[in-house]
Amino acid sequence: MKRFNFGMVMVFLVLFVAGCSVSDQKERVLIDANSLHQEVDVVEDIEEIEDLELSEEALREVERLEKLEALYEQGLKIANYDLERTFESLDLYRPLHLTSDFSGSNMVYIVERGGLVYQVEKDSGVSDVFLDLSGLVDSSKSETGLLGLAFAPNYPEDLRVFVNYTDSSGTKLAVMEAGLVNDVLTAKEERLITILTFEQPFANHNGGHISFGLDGYLYIASGDGGSGGDPNNYAQGLGNPLGKILRIDVGDSYTFNETQGYSIPKDNPFVDVEGAMEEIYAYGLRNPWKYSFDQIRHVMIAADVGQDAVEEINLIVAGGNYGWSRYEGSELYKDIDIDGAVEMPIYEYRHNLGQSITGGYTYYGDKIPSLYGVYVYGDFMTGRIWGLWINEDGSLVNVLIAETDMRISSFGLDGDGEIYVIDYRGGIYRFVEG
Repeated sequence: MKRFNFGMVMVFLVLFVAGCSVSDQKERVLIDANSLHQEVDVVEDIEEIEDLELSEEALREVERLEKLEALYEQGLKIANYDLERTFESLDLYRPLHLTSDFSGSNMVYIVERGGLVYQVEKDSGVSDVFLDLSGLVDSSKSETGLLGLAFAPNYPEDLRVFVNYTDSSGTKLAVMEAGLVNDVLTAKEERLITILTFEQPFANHNGGHISFGLDGYLYIASGDGGSGGDPNNYAQGLGNPLGKILRIDVGDSYTFNETQGYSIPKDNPFVDVEGAMEEIYAYGLRNPWKYSFDQIRHVMIAADVGQDAVEEINLIVAGGNYGWSRYEGSELYKDIDIDGAVEMPIYEYRHNLGQSITGGYTYYGDKIPSLYGVYVYGDFMTGRIWGLWINEDGSLVNVLIAETDMRISSFGLDGDGEIYVIDYRGGIYRFVEG
Protein backbone atom coordinates (compact mmCIF):
# COMPACT_ATOMS: atom_id res chain seq x y z
CA MET A 1 0.00 0.00 0.00
CA LYS A 2 1.31 3.45 -0.92
CA ARG A 3 0.55 6.42 1.31
CA PHE A 4 0.62 10.10 0.38
CA ASN A 5 -0.21 13.42 1.98
CA PHE A 6 -1.75 16.27 0.07
CA GLY A 7 0.42 19.25 -0.53
CA MET A 8 0.17 22.86 -1.55
CA VAL A 9 -3.17 24.43 -2.33
CA MET A 10 -3.40 26.93 -5.21
CA VAL A 11 -6.43 29.08 -5.74
CA PHE A 12 -7.35 30.62 -9.09
CA LEU A 13 -10.30 32.82 -9.93
CA VAL A 14 -11.96 32.12 -13.27
CA LEU A 15 -15.28 32.58 -14.93
CA PHE A 16 -17.08 29.24 -14.59
CA VAL A 17 -20.38 29.80 -16.36
CA ALA A 18 -21.83 32.99 -17.69
CA GLY A 19 -24.92 32.39 -15.70
CA CYS A 20 -26.49 31.84 -12.45
CA SER A 21 -26.12 30.60 -8.93
CA VAL A 22 -27.90 27.44 -7.93
CA SER A 23 -30.68 29.44 -6.31
CA ASP A 24 -31.11 31.43 -9.53
CA GLN A 25 -31.31 28.24 -11.55
CA LYS A 26 -34.02 26.94 -9.26
CA GLU A 27 -36.21 29.99 -9.87
CA ARG A 28 -37.63 28.58 -13.04
CA VAL A 29 -38.68 24.95 -13.19
CA LEU A 30 -40.29 23.39 -16.22
CA ILE A 31 -43.58 21.65 -15.40
CA ASP A 32 -45.39 19.22 -17.60
CA ALA A 33 -49.10 19.40 -16.74
CA ASN A 34 -51.64 17.80 -19.04
CA SER A 35 -48.98 17.75 -21.80
CA LEU A 36 -48.70 21.57 -21.67
CA HIS A 37 -45.42 23.18 -20.60
CA GLN A 38 -45.90 25.87 -18.00
CA GLU A 39 -43.33 27.80 -16.00
CA VAL A 40 -43.59 28.35 -12.27
CA ASP A 41 -41.45 30.45 -10.00
CA VAL A 42 -39.21 29.52 -7.13
CA VAL A 43 -39.17 25.90 -5.96
CA GLU A 44 -37.06 25.83 -2.82
CA ASP A 45 -37.23 22.16 -1.83
CA ILE A 46 -38.11 18.81 -3.34
CA GLU A 47 -40.95 18.49 -0.83
CA GLU A 48 -42.68 21.53 -2.27
CA ILE A 49 -43.18 19.89 -5.67
CA GLU A 50 -44.41 16.46 -4.59
CA ASP A 51 -48.01 17.35 -5.38
CA LEU A 52 -47.21 18.96 -8.73
CA GLU A 53 -47.38 17.09 -12.03
CA LEU A 54 -43.71 17.40 -12.90
CA SER A 55 -42.31 15.65 -15.93
CA GLU A 56 -39.65 13.07 -15.11
CA GLU A 57 -37.05 15.29 -16.76
CA ALA A 58 -38.04 18.32 -14.68
CA LEU A 59 -38.07 16.28 -11.48
CA ARG A 60 -34.56 14.96 -12.19
CA GLU A 61 -33.38 18.51 -12.79
CA VAL A 62 -34.78 19.75 -9.50
CA GLU A 63 -33.17 16.81 -7.70
CA ARG A 64 -29.85 17.61 -9.36
CA LEU A 65 -30.05 21.23 -8.26
CA GLU A 66 -30.77 20.11 -4.71
CA LYS A 67 -27.63 17.96 -4.82
CA LEU A 68 -25.65 20.83 -6.32
CA GLU A 69 -26.76 23.17 -3.56
CA ALA A 70 -25.77 20.60 -0.93
CA LEU A 71 -22.42 20.13 -2.68
CA TYR A 72 -21.56 23.81 -2.42
CA GLU A 73 -22.76 23.97 1.17
CA GLN A 74 -20.41 21.09 2.01
CA GLY A 75 -17.45 22.70 0.26
CA LEU A 76 -14.00 21.25 -0.27
CA LYS A 77 -12.81 18.82 2.42
CA ILE A 78 -9.64 17.21 1.08
CA ALA A 79 -8.04 14.63 3.40
CA ASN A 80 -5.09 12.23 3.19
CA TYR A 81 -5.29 9.23 0.88
CA ASP A 82 -3.80 5.84 0.24
CA LEU A 83 -3.57 4.33 -3.23
CA GLU A 84 -4.31 0.63 -2.93
CA ARG A 85 -3.57 -1.80 -5.73
CA THR A 86 -6.47 -3.93 -6.94
CA PHE A 87 -6.97 -6.75 -9.48
CA GLU A 88 -3.38 -7.86 -8.83
CA SER A 89 -3.99 -11.26 -10.41
CA LEU A 90 -4.46 -9.59 -13.81
CA ASP A 91 -1.39 -9.54 -16.02
CA LEU A 92 -2.15 -6.32 -17.90
CA TYR A 93 -0.08 -4.96 -20.78
CA ARG A 94 -0.32 -1.23 -21.50
CA PRO A 95 -3.80 -0.59 -20.06
CA LEU A 96 -5.43 2.64 -21.27
CA HIS A 97 -8.96 2.67 -19.89
CA LEU A 98 -11.29 1.29 -17.22
CA THR A 99 -15.04 1.71 -17.36
CA SER A 100 -18.37 0.20 -16.35
CA ASP A 101 -21.40 -0.81 -18.37
CA PHE A 102 -23.41 1.24 -15.79
CA SER A 103 -26.13 -1.41 -15.71
CA GLY A 104 -25.91 -2.06 -11.99
CA SER A 105 -23.63 -5.05 -12.51
CA ASN A 106 -20.51 -5.60 -10.43
CA MET A 107 -18.27 -5.62 -13.49
CA VAL A 108 -15.58 -3.26 -14.72
CA TYR A 109 -13.94 -3.41 -18.14
CA ILE A 110 -10.23 -2.80 -18.68
CA VAL A 111 -8.90 -1.84 -22.12
CA GLU A 112 -5.40 -2.69 -23.29
CA ARG A 113 -3.84 -0.67 -26.09
CA GLY A 114 -3.11 -3.83 -28.06
CA GLY A 115 -6.81 -4.64 -28.49
CA LEU A 116 -7.86 -6.81 -25.54
CA VAL A 117 -10.71 -5.88 -23.21
CA TYR A 118 -11.15 -7.75 -19.92
CA GLN A 119 -14.32 -7.88 -17.86
CA VAL A 120 -13.49 -8.11 -14.17
CA GLU A 121 -15.74 -8.84 -11.20
CA LYS A 122 -14.93 -6.06 -8.75
CA ASP A 123 -15.07 -8.01 -5.50
CA SER A 124 -13.39 -11.27 -6.51
CA GLY A 125 -11.14 -10.00 -9.28
CA VAL A 126 -12.23 -12.92 -11.48
CA SER A 127 -11.77 -11.93 -15.11
CA ASP A 128 -12.64 -13.06 -18.63
CA VAL A 129 -11.75 -11.69 -22.04
CA PHE A 130 -14.72 -9.57 -23.10
CA LEU A 131 -13.36 -8.54 -26.49
CA ASP A 132 -10.28 -9.28 -28.57
CA LEU A 133 -9.55 -6.86 -31.41
CA SER A 134 -5.82 -7.55 -31.48
CA GLY A 135 -6.11 -8.85 -35.03
CA LEU A 136 -7.60 -5.57 -36.26
CA VAL A 137 -5.86 -2.94 -34.18
CA ASP A 138 -2.58 -1.33 -35.20
CA SER A 139 -0.73 -0.57 -31.96
CA SER A 140 2.73 -0.43 -33.51
CA LYS A 141 3.23 3.24 -32.59
CA SER A 142 3.16 4.64 -29.05
CA GLU A 143 -0.14 6.50 -29.44
CA THR A 144 -2.03 4.02 -31.64
CA GLY A 145 -4.19 1.06 -30.68
CA LEU A 146 -7.54 0.43 -29.04
CA LEU A 147 -8.18 3.86 -27.52
CA GLY A 148 -11.84 3.99 -26.51
CA LEU A 149 -14.71 1.80 -25.29
CA ALA A 150 -18.29 2.77 -24.43
CA PHE A 151 -21.49 0.86 -23.73
CA ALA A 152 -24.92 1.88 -24.96
CA PRO A 153 -26.62 4.01 -22.27
CA ASN A 154 -29.28 1.38 -21.48
CA TYR A 155 -27.01 -1.66 -21.69
CA PRO A 156 -27.74 -4.62 -21.52
CA GLU A 157 -31.24 -3.98 -22.87
CA ASP A 158 -29.36 -2.40 -25.75
CA LEU A 159 -26.39 -4.74 -26.22
CA ARG A 160 -24.32 -2.45 -28.43
CA VAL A 161 -20.69 -1.80 -27.53
CA PHE A 162 -18.73 1.00 -29.23
CA VAL A 163 -14.97 1.09 -29.79
CA ASN A 164 -12.50 3.63 -31.16
CA TYR A 165 -9.24 2.26 -32.52
CA THR A 166 -6.53 2.82 -35.10
CA ASP A 167 -5.57 0.49 -37.92
CA SER A 168 -3.30 0.97 -40.91
CA SER A 169 -5.82 3.30 -42.56
CA GLY A 170 -6.41 5.65 -39.61
CA THR A 171 -9.07 6.03 -36.94
CA LYS A 172 -12.18 3.87 -36.84
CA LEU A 173 -15.29 4.18 -34.70
CA ALA A 174 -17.15 0.87 -34.73
CA VAL A 175 -20.04 -0.88 -33.00
CA MET A 176 -20.90 -4.49 -32.25
CA GLU A 177 -23.35 -6.42 -30.12
CA ALA A 178 -22.53 -8.42 -27.01
CA GLY A 179 -23.84 -11.95 -26.61
CA LEU A 180 -23.39 -15.04 -24.46
CA VAL A 181 -20.28 -17.11 -25.13
CA ASN A 182 -19.83 -20.01 -22.70
CA ASP A 183 -22.31 -18.31 -20.36
CA VAL A 184 -20.24 -15.10 -20.34
CA LEU A 185 -21.61 -11.93 -21.93
CA THR A 186 -18.98 -11.13 -24.55
CA ALA A 187 -18.72 -8.63 -27.41
CA LYS A 188 -19.04 -10.29 -30.79
CA GLU A 189 -16.14 -9.15 -32.95
CA GLU A 190 -17.54 -10.84 -36.04
CA ARG A 191 -20.45 -8.38 -36.02
CA LEU A 192 -18.21 -5.33 -35.91
CA ILE A 193 -19.66 -2.50 -38.01
CA THR A 194 -17.58 0.58 -38.81
CA ILE A 195 -19.68 3.74 -38.59
CA LEU A 196 -17.04 6.48 -38.85
CA THR A 197 -13.51 6.52 -40.19
CA PHE A 198 -10.92 9.19 -40.94
CA GLU A 199 -7.27 9.29 -41.90
CA GLN A 200 -4.48 10.20 -39.49
CA PRO A 201 -1.64 12.09 -41.23
CA PHE A 202 0.84 11.11 -38.49
CA ALA A 203 0.98 8.32 -35.89
CA ASN A 204 0.60 10.49 -32.78
CA HIS A 205 -2.18 12.68 -31.36
CA ASN A 206 -5.08 10.34 -32.02
CA GLY A 207 -7.20 11.21 -29.00
CA GLY A 208 -9.61 8.30 -29.02
CA HIS A 209 -11.74 8.59 -25.90
CA ILE A 210 -15.47 7.96 -26.46
CA SER A 211 -18.34 8.34 -24.02
CA PHE A 212 -22.05 8.98 -24.00
CA GLY A 213 -22.95 12.39 -22.68
CA LEU A 214 -25.67 13.47 -20.28
CA ASP A 215 -27.82 14.10 -23.37
CA GLY A 216 -27.51 10.51 -24.63
CA TYR A 217 -25.33 11.41 -27.62
CA LEU A 218 -21.93 9.83 -28.31
CA TYR A 219 -18.91 12.14 -27.97
CA ILE A 220 -15.58 11.35 -29.68
CA ALA A 221 -12.25 13.02 -28.92
CA SER A 222 -9.76 13.38 -31.76
CA GLY A 223 -6.24 14.78 -31.75
CA ASP A 224 -4.87 17.27 -34.25
CA GLY A 225 -3.34 14.64 -36.54
CA GLY A 226 0.07 14.62 -34.93
CA SER A 227 3.64 15.54 -35.74
CA GLY A 228 4.33 18.67 -33.66
CA GLY A 229 2.77 22.11 -33.64
CA ASP A 230 -0.14 21.07 -35.89
CA PRO A 231 1.80 21.85 -39.10
CA ASN A 232 -1.32 21.80 -41.28
CA ASN A 233 -3.49 23.74 -38.81
CA TYR A 234 -6.06 20.94 -38.74
CA ALA A 235 -7.35 21.87 -35.28
CA GLN A 236 -8.67 25.22 -36.53
CA GLY A 237 -10.26 23.83 -39.69
CA LEU A 238 -13.96 23.05 -39.55
CA GLY A 239 -13.82 20.86 -42.64
CA ASN A 240 -11.92 18.00 -40.97
CA PRO A 241 -12.38 15.90 -37.78
CA LEU A 242 -8.90 16.49 -36.29
CA GLY A 243 -8.34 18.43 -33.07
CA LYS A 244 -12.03 18.20 -32.25
CA ILE A 245 -14.74 16.89 -30.00
CA LEU A 246 -17.31 15.21 -32.25
CA ARG A 247 -20.93 14.51 -31.25
CA ILE A 248 -23.23 12.05 -33.00
CA ASP A 249 -26.58 10.34 -32.48
CA VAL A 250 -26.34 6.56 -32.71
CA GLY A 251 -30.00 6.02 -31.79
CA ASP A 252 -30.89 2.86 -29.92
CA SER A 253 -30.83 -0.82 -30.79
CA TYR A 254 -34.23 -0.52 -32.47
CA THR A 255 -33.51 2.57 -34.59
CA PHE A 256 -29.83 1.95 -35.35
CA ASN A 257 -29.18 2.02 -39.08
CA GLU A 258 -26.25 -0.22 -40.02
CA THR A 259 -25.83 1.52 -43.37
CA GLN A 260 -25.92 5.11 -42.16
CA GLY A 261 -24.42 4.36 -38.74
CA TYR A 262 -25.44 7.60 -37.08
CA SER A 263 -27.24 10.89 -37.54
CA ILE A 264 -26.32 14.46 -36.62
CA PRO A 265 -27.98 15.98 -33.53
CA LYS A 266 -30.05 18.93 -34.70
CA ASP A 267 -28.47 21.25 -32.13
CA ASN A 268 -24.87 20.53 -33.11
CA PRO A 269 -23.27 23.97 -33.51
CA PHE A 270 -22.15 23.62 -37.14
CA VAL A 271 -25.27 22.12 -38.68
CA ASP A 272 -25.88 23.81 -42.06
CA VAL A 273 -22.62 25.78 -41.83
CA GLU A 274 -21.05 25.75 -45.28
CA GLY A 275 -17.82 23.76 -45.45
CA ALA A 276 -18.06 22.50 -41.88
CA MET A 277 -18.35 18.92 -40.66
CA GLU A 278 -21.69 18.80 -38.89
CA GLU A 279 -20.34 16.21 -36.44
CA ILE A 280 -18.10 18.85 -34.82
CA TYR A 281 -19.13 19.93 -31.33
CA ALA A 282 -15.95 21.83 -30.32
CA TYR A 283 -12.58 22.47 -31.96
CA GLY A 284 -9.10 23.96 -31.53
CA LEU A 285 -7.76 21.10 -29.40
CA ARG A 286 -4.33 19.49 -29.59
CA ASN A 287 -4.77 16.01 -28.12
CA PRO A 288 -7.65 15.72 -25.63
CA TRP A 289 -6.82 12.90 -23.20
CA LYS A 290 -9.40 12.56 -21.69
CA TYR A 291 -12.80 14.19 -21.10
CA SER A 292 -15.67 13.39 -18.72
CA PHE A 293 -19.06 14.71 -17.65
CA ASP A 294 -19.67 16.13 -14.18
CA GLN A 295 -22.99 14.54 -13.25
CA ILE A 296 -24.00 17.22 -10.72
CA ARG A 297 -22.51 20.43 -12.08
CA HIS A 298 -23.57 19.37 -15.61
CA VAL A 299 -20.36 20.40 -17.35
CA MET A 300 -18.03 18.60 -19.75
CA ILE A 301 -14.39 18.72 -18.64
CA ALA A 302 -11.52 17.91 -21.01
CA ALA A 303 -7.79 17.67 -20.42
CA ASP A 304 -5.73 18.70 -23.44
CA VAL A 305 -2.09 17.59 -23.67
CA GLY A 306 0.33 20.44 -24.29
CA GLN A 307 3.20 20.94 -26.73
CA ASP A 308 6.29 22.52 -25.16
CA ALA A 309 5.16 24.34 -22.05
CA VAL A 310 1.54 24.14 -20.85
CA GLU A 311 -0.98 21.43 -19.91
CA GLU A 312 -4.61 22.53 -19.73
CA ILE A 313 -8.12 21.76 -18.51
CA ASN A 314 -11.12 23.10 -20.42
CA LEU A 315 -14.86 23.32 -19.98
CA ILE A 316 -16.17 22.12 -23.33
CA VAL A 317 -19.13 24.07 -24.72
CA ALA A 318 -21.00 23.73 -28.00
CA GLY A 319 -19.15 25.54 -30.76
CA GLY A 320 -16.21 26.43 -28.53
CA ASN A 321 -12.82 27.17 -30.10
CA TYR A 322 -10.03 26.21 -27.67
CA GLY A 323 -7.32 28.07 -29.53
CA TRP A 324 -4.76 25.47 -30.61
CA SER A 325 -2.43 26.01 -32.41
CA ARG A 326 -2.45 29.78 -32.00
CA TYR A 327 -2.50 29.21 -28.25
CA GLU A 328 -0.97 26.56 -26.06
CA GLY A 329 -3.07 26.96 -22.95
CA SER A 330 -3.38 30.70 -22.46
CA GLU A 331 0.03 31.42 -24.04
CA LEU A 332 0.64 32.43 -27.64
CA TYR A 333 2.24 29.49 -29.45
CA LYS A 334 2.02 30.27 -33.18
CA ASP A 335 1.17 33.52 -34.89
CA ILE A 336 -1.75 32.40 -37.04
CA ASP A 337 -5.09 34.08 -37.60
CA ILE A 338 -8.15 32.36 -36.17
CA ASP A 339 -11.82 33.24 -36.33
CA GLY A 340 -13.86 34.36 -33.37
CA ALA A 341 -13.35 34.25 -29.63
CA VAL A 342 -11.24 31.61 -27.91
CA GLU A 343 -12.33 29.60 -24.89
CA MET A 344 -9.36 29.82 -22.53
CA PRO A 345 -8.53 27.00 -20.09
CA ILE A 346 -10.14 27.10 -16.67
CA TYR A 347 -6.87 25.73 -15.29
CA GLU A 348 -3.37 25.07 -16.57
CA TYR A 349 0.05 24.07 -15.29
CA ARG A 350 3.52 24.37 -16.72
CA HIS A 351 6.04 21.65 -17.49
CA ASN A 352 7.95 21.99 -14.24
CA LEU A 353 4.94 20.18 -12.66
CA GLY A 354 4.14 17.71 -15.45
CA GLN A 355 4.48 17.20 -19.19
CA SER A 356 1.45 15.17 -20.25
CA ILE A 357 -1.93 15.68 -18.61
CA THR A 358 -4.32 12.78 -18.12
CA GLY A 359 -7.93 13.78 -17.60
CA GLY A 360 -10.07 12.05 -15.00
CA TYR A 361 -13.49 12.21 -13.39
CA THR A 362 -15.44 14.17 -10.82
CA TYR A 363 -15.92 11.93 -7.81
CA TYR A 364 -19.47 11.17 -6.69
CA GLY A 365 -18.93 7.79 -5.02
CA ASP A 366 -19.74 6.88 -1.42
CA LYS A 367 -16.45 5.52 -0.09
CA ILE A 368 -14.41 8.75 0.04
CA PRO A 369 -16.62 11.62 1.27
CA SER A 370 -13.74 14.12 1.26
CA LEU A 371 -13.37 13.75 -2.53
CA TYR A 372 -17.06 14.30 -3.24
CA GLY A 373 -17.43 16.82 -6.07
CA VAL A 374 -13.67 16.96 -6.77
CA TYR A 375 -12.38 16.53 -10.33
CA VAL A 376 -9.45 14.07 -10.08
CA TYR A 377 -6.75 14.16 -12.77
CA GLY A 378 -3.03 13.52 -13.12
CA ASP A 379 0.10 13.63 -15.25
CA PHE A 380 1.49 10.71 -17.24
CA MET A 381 5.12 11.76 -16.99
CA THR A 382 5.44 12.81 -13.32
CA GLY A 383 2.81 10.58 -11.70
CA ARG A 384 1.29 13.47 -9.80
CA ILE A 385 -2.43 13.39 -9.03
CA TRP A 386 -4.43 16.52 -8.28
CA GLY A 387 -7.97 17.35 -7.28
CA LEU A 388 -9.69 20.37 -8.83
CA TRP A 389 -12.66 21.91 -7.00
CA ILE A 390 -15.00 24.27 -8.83
CA ASN A 391 -16.86 26.69 -6.58
CA GLU A 392 -20.31 28.07 -7.32
CA ASP A 393 -18.82 31.46 -8.21
CA GLY A 394 -16.41 29.84 -10.66
CA SER A 395 -13.31 30.12 -8.50
CA LEU A 396 -11.05 27.06 -8.40
CA VAL A 397 -8.99 25.29 -5.78
CA ASN A 398 -6.34 22.88 -7.09
CA VAL A 399 -4.84 20.45 -4.58
CA LEU A 400 -1.97 18.01 -4.99
CA ILE A 401 -3.35 14.79 -3.50
CA ALA A 402 -0.72 12.21 -4.48
CA GLU A 403 2.90 11.90 -5.60
CA THR A 404 3.41 8.54 -7.34
CA ASP A 405 5.93 6.81 -9.57
CA MET A 406 3.17 5.70 -11.97
CA ARG A 407 2.79 6.39 -15.65
CA ILE A 408 -0.83 7.49 -15.33
CA SER A 409 -2.40 6.54 -18.65
CA SER A 410 -5.97 6.95 -17.49
CA PHE A 411 -8.48 7.13 -14.69
CA GLY A 412 -11.47 4.85 -14.53
CA LEU A 413 -14.97 4.99 -13.12
CA ASP A 414 -17.04 2.04 -11.96
CA GLY A 415 -20.80 1.80 -11.71
CA ASP A 416 -20.76 3.07 -8.11
CA GLY A 417 -18.86 6.22 -9.01
CA GLU A 418 -15.57 5.01 -7.51
CA ILE A 419 -12.42 6.22 -9.27
CA TYR A 420 -9.48 4.04 -10.30
CA VAL A 421 -5.97 5.06 -11.35
CA ILE A 422 -4.45 3.17 -14.28
CA ASP A 423 -0.69 2.74 -14.43
CA TYR A 424 0.46 2.14 -18.02
CA ARG A 425 2.95 -0.41 -16.70
CA GLY A 426 0.09 -2.69 -15.65
CA GLY A 427 -1.25 -1.70 -12.24
CA ILE A 428 -4.79 -0.63 -11.29
CA TYR A 429 -5.20 1.39 -8.09
CA ARG A 430 -8.06 2.88 -6.12
CA PHE A 431 -8.22 5.60 -3.49
CA VAL A 432 -8.67 4.81 0.18
CA GLU A 433 -9.21 7.66 2.62
CA GLY A 434 -6.39 7.63 5.16
